Amino acid sequence: MCGIVGFVSEKNCLEEIKGGLEKLEYRGYDSAGVAFFSKGKISTLKKKGRVSSLFPLLQGKTSNCGIGHTRWATHGAPSDINAHPHRCGKFVIVHNGIIENYGELKKELAKKDKYPLSETDSEIIAMLLDNCYKGDVVEAVREVVKKLKGAFAVAVLCEDFVGKIFLFKRENPLIVGRGEGFFCFASDSPALISHTPLLCKMKDGDICEIDKTQAIFYEEKGKIVERVFIPSSLKSDSANKGDFQSFMLKEIYDIPKAIKNTLCKFEKIGLSSLAQKKLRNANHFLFLGCGSAYHACVYGKYLTEKITPLCASAETAGEYRYRRSNLPKNTVVVAVSQSGETADTVTAVKKAKSEGAFVIAITNVPSSTITTFAHESLVTLAEVEIAVAATKSYNTQLVALYWLVSEVALMHKKATYGAVYLGEKLRSAIIKTLDVAEEMHRIAKRYLGISKVFFLGKNFDYATALEGALKMKEISYIQVEGIPSGEIKHGPLALIDENCLVVHIITDYTLLDKCLNVVEEVSARGGETLIITSLNLPDKGVKVVKIPKLDAELMPIVSVIPTQFLAYFMAVEMGLDADKPRNLAKSVTVE
Repeated sequence: MCGIVGFVSEKNCLEEIKGGLEKLEYRGYDSAGVAFFSKGKISTLKKKGRVSSLFPLLQGKTSNCGIGHTRWATHGAPSDINAHPHRCGKFVIVHNGIIENYGELKKELAKKDKYPLSETDSEIIAMLLDNCYKGDVVEAVREVVKKLKGAFAVAVLCEDFVGKIFLFKRENPLIVGRGEGFFCFASDSPALISHTPLLCKMKDGDICEIDKTQAIFYEEKGKIVERVFIPSSLKSDSANKGDFQSFMLKEIYDIPKAIKNTLCKFEKIGLSSLAQKKLRNANHFLFLGCGSAYHACVYGKYLTEKITPLCASAETAGEYRYRRSNLPKNTVVVAVSQSGETADTVTAVKKAKSEGAFVIAITNVPSSTITTFAHESLVTLAEVEIAVAATKSYNTQLVALYWLVSEVALMHKKATYGAVYLGEKLRSAIIKTLDVAEEMHRIAKRYLGISKVFFLGKNFDYATALEGALKMKEISYIQVEGIPSGEIKHGPLALIDENCLVVHIITDYTLLDKCLNVVEEVSARGGETLIITSLNLPDKGVKVVKIPKLDAELMPIVSVIPTQFLAYFMAVEMGLDADKPRNLAKSVTVE
């Protein structure tokens, strides 16, 4: 969740740390801080609020070695004292993750008259380092890691080792970068790619010691090991919003390009022979994800059952990981995660593998943790997505699912349009759909101040209803619910009044009559209705937004775009920051 970054260089590197924090702010922005060497001592500056609130404190400061942190609060409310970095004795640390046994460790330290100043679990790490230190930082880290339960990525400064940074991790990502005259690190590559394309993803249990000339890697037993730096596939300008007012708006308009690049890659690379064998013999698909990725999984379930003869189910990864699943023999698990670091999904993948499932990961990050555990990975090419609310990454997840399930359908000799149809017809439909932006802006102004919103849809449109509702919840802070159209009669209809908006997605002609019945029921109770459709509808006296028509199984890739625009413009009209919604972060790497 939190973002950590650091540089050690031949020159002043505080500007690079500031820039890195700005690029990592989508991981959390409750508070921010930096620690750096100055005249042989460690200076620490931190402040509640956005990263920019920290910058005045750094005016005139210089250092060639420092670490930074932007926080998403878990333990302890956002405040100056709970902000990172945390100090104890000669040690200063920044931390991304959660220490699950910090309560027990806190009691142990209290017996030695050591008490934290903050409410965070992270400060315990600095206190343990100070307690275990006998002159060798790597050995102290090894002792501390043995005591910690949970997921973490940690950077350490020690006043006995000026100009050095020590790093260690378990489960949470940590990437080291190498450049001419400097080394750097971050919890995510966008913070580094404008400085160096040479990156090395640390492995669980690794400890890394960096200075301006070298990076030394130790495995968990303390033995020095070789780790390879490889060029990043990301472009240095992919984290810039260009002429757009926000990253979210830019990323919606990036959808056609992201889909084209993703499909071209899949068609070129294809599936491994092992994956083809497993898919050919599969009798059940289980789709796992969280948030937007789960909504993509709902789409995957409906798609599998429509165009293949196989059974399918979709479940939130956080629920699957804690129940007895009794997976049928020859189950294929498709795990979806934009970052590939989602804690619940990674753990669910491990569980599915232990139960004998063949696991295919769909992610946007090729070197992510989920690709390490999956048997096969389909890596989308949405490029960096900075806005917290998923847009282009969601659309490319749907495309990846369509491509994958179409391959299965072909194996079973079921008719499917395949990627040729996708590449030509779909991209054209999406480009035309982007033209509804101004209309959705007008609609957002019209419904400004509405207190309740329902998103409705049947079958494939239900997946879009779920995702549209989530977008509005995330960035507009309105109470929104996504439900199957028919379910409105089973309770939610009691909430319909003149202060309620119902957004109904209707793209399947075979379900049209049933959906129009619901429109009538809402109108009869005074609710406002907005229909997003690809069909020619009879006049029902409600607002209709028309989008291009494709087959029903492809429509969710297109029909979600107006809902993305609606949520975005609603947030803009309310004066909210669509890129950085309160209480949320992009990559949920903690449970």
